[in-house]
Amino acid sequence: MNVSQPKIEAIYPLGHLQRALLFHHLSAKSDDQGLVQTRGRLLGRLDRPAYAAAWAAAFRRHEALRASVHWEKVSKPVWVVHPHVEPDITYLDWSDSDDSTQRQHIAEHLREDRRAGLPLHQVPAVRLTLIRLGPEVHFFNWTSHHILLDGWSAGVVLRDVMAFYAEEVAGVPAALPEVPAFRPYLRHLQTQDADRQATYWRDRLSPLTRPSWLPEAEGRQRDLTVRLDKPTREGFAKSCLQGQVTQNTALQGLWALLLARYLGTDAVCFGITVNGRPPEIAGAELAAGMFARILPKVITGGSDADFFRRIQQDGARDTAQQYVSLDQIAEWSPVGGERLPFNTMLSVQNYPWSALTGGGLSVAEFAGDITSRYPVTCVVTPRDDWEVSIRYPENLAEPLARWLLEGYVALIRWVSTDGFAGVVGHSRNLPLPQVKEQGRVADPGPRPAYVPPANPTQLRLVGIWEQLLSVERVGIDDNFFHCGGSSMGALRMFARLEGLTGENVAPSSLLLNPTIRQLARVLDSGTSETQWNNLVPQRVSGGLPPAFCFHGGMGHVLMYRPLTEFLDPDRPVYALQPNGIDGVSELDGSIEEMARHYLAEIDRLGAPDPLILVSYCYSGTICLEIGRQLVAAGRPAPVFIGADIDPPGLFFRPGAPKIRRPGSPSWYWGHLRLGRWTELREQVAADFIPAALIGDEMRLRLRARRLKQGLVRVFEDYREKTYDQPICLIRSRGLQQWDSYAYVMATWDRISGGQLTVRDVDCEHHELFETPAVRETARYIEEYIREGCS
Repeated sequence: MNVSQPKIEAIYPLGHLQRALLFHHLSAKSDDQGLVQTRGRLLGRLDRPAYAAAWAAAFRRHEALRASVHWEKVSKPVWVVHPHVEPDITYLDWSDSDDSTQRQHIAEHLREDRRAGLPLHQVPAVRLTLIRLGPEVHFFNWTSHHILLDGWSAGVVLRDVMAFYAEEVAGVPAALPEVPAFRPYLRHLQTQDADRQATYWRDRLSPLTRPSWLPEAEGRQRDLTVRLDKPTREGFAKSCLQGQVTQNTALQGLWALLLARYLGTDAVCFGITVNGRPPEIAGAELAAGMFARILPKVITGGSDADFFRRIQQDGARDTAQQYVSLDQIAEWSPVGGERLPFNTMLSVQNYPWSALTGGGLSVAEFAGDITSRYPVTCVVTPRDDWEVSIRYPENLAEPLARWLLEGYVALIRWVSTDGFAGVVGHSRNLPLPQVKEQGRVADPGPRPAYVPPANPTQLRLVGIWEQLLSVERVGIDDNFFHCGGSSMGALRMFARLEGLTGENVAPSSLLLNPTIRQLARVLDSGTSETQWNNLVPQRVSGGLPPAFCFHGGMGHVLMYRPLTEFLDPDRPVYALQPNGIDGVSELDGSIEEMARHYLAEIDRLGAPDPLILVSYCYSGTICLEIGRQLVAAGRPAPVFIGADIDPPGLFFRPGAPKIRRPGSPSWYWGHLRLGRWTELREQVAADFIPAALIGDEMRLRLRARRLKQGLVRVFEDYREKTYDQPICLIRSRGLQQWDSYAYVMATWDRISGGQLTVRDVDCEHHELFETPAVRETARYIEEYIREGCS
């Protein structure tokens, strides 16, 4: 009697990190950051049938190699193990080409292989390629996905493949120990004490007084790499042995010292990778699969003597409580709001990659990939010649990435030659990169002497500022912006003041009264504007014609404060903000209506013609429409300056992505696939939750969200119109890398009738009004004003 074999061996749910990787995979198949190419060269005479049989044996041994991933027509995404899967190996022969040509072909093959992606719902969800380069040299590439296999698994599987290959060639059984199934691991997760985990991690995160965030960045990943020679590694290992700490502990401590130097704080946090295999499960380290986790590493300062030993002790306790998700970490963190308290990661790749030999073959030039979406990931690969890499998105300031790499390598070399003595002090003397001043205005100098609050309003403001700002003991003469206050911080302060007083507070109140003493006086006297004006004074004194700066796509104008510092000190500066920013008034329904409204307020001020208009991002269309209305009324065309301004029709250009209206079914589905949980939560709150049940922080976020969506909507509805007047475009380096760049330049040149002046600033889009780039931006603005007003 024949017994049919089961078609499915097991079905397992995707974990938290696996689900996040799935969303990334579905949203960017041509640039899937979860795709992993494990590759290298096989040296020695290769027996092709034995090689294929070795991989077949590895497939039988490891569930993850026989798995596929499914997300459609199921309540939750799962991965499915199939009982019988044969590997499909593609064989190529490039042995007739020289070494240079072969390496070029290999690079092209890897690019094409990555571009092809992986069909995770098919079996097997891996791809194998073997390329003959010579009689005893082959190149192999094993393409897999991080959803199913973590970095540790690469060494595990290849070590087993080499053992099975030796068995096939020599006829001697590999005698490998048994690998545990995945189900005991799931049962182990279910035994974890959730309350104990929450208590532990809240305590571990409690030293943080502010998030350990580097500047946010996006774009394709770049790498900066330094190789450290074998003597450096041996010296480092010797120092660790003498200091009685592991090399992994030492590398974590040095990264913490570097972050502390850059961030100017005593307590820092960053992500680390752990292999996630429970020591309670026998043989777990032999299993291939997606067990890896990212944990927060919280490190506070100390002396050379105890700094690294304390890190090692904390690490052992952290590992015992490692089975938590990043969502839980964000919830338990005292800083960062709904975000994680860190956005950098350190990955020390001490995987089981050594001794990859068997049956007369050995592996050389072994390489793998790392999956990370953080602005900065530091990767240390400890081999004979260490590789230290900084991985960062292309729009992160490269000087910052280079400073991190060079500073980290310098600390490693210090320990290698001098041990741990003095390394803490040495880290504090590392010269900071120029980009450390991102987002700041000119150095404000020393803080004023501390003066305590003297009345209830001052006391209330001190409490709010100390929660929002990263400074010790706020006094009533401290300046909000000199203490690190930002535009978003100011908006949060306004929201909290509104919750305490029941009144809207105008941004001009903070801009003109930036200390607690000044702002409290305004609040107590009742002179704070309860009606939000469009016109926001930035600097009211001066004899030159004033400049009028228009809000960007978020609606606020506080980003112009650094620009005001660097424009001619004799020039008054005003900013224009939209109706609706207070959450009470209604946003103007069109660009034309907005332009009429703003122009009326400017004219009430009595500014002389030609008006000086400075725009940013979406507000270029507002200035364009104001210019058209002025010319139609017989007045001089304005001095029109746009910093990275978007032209009309940008969202409808050929090849532009399809627009999904927020809250529509297609919008929800698209954001669900991308895993944009914060935006999804905000939209759900806006669409379905009564206002009375929404907290102050969410109410502020929804107010900003509604305003941004409204501004985007009126921008979308505005169509290109004839102007034929001069326009100056200040262009960032970042703008030139955008997909829409050609459309932006061609459209503004056409609108101006060929009268487009272009000035380049070597910075990213978001840095145009931040130091140090704002100096050059201000210089170009003043130069063009002199030309236009002469």
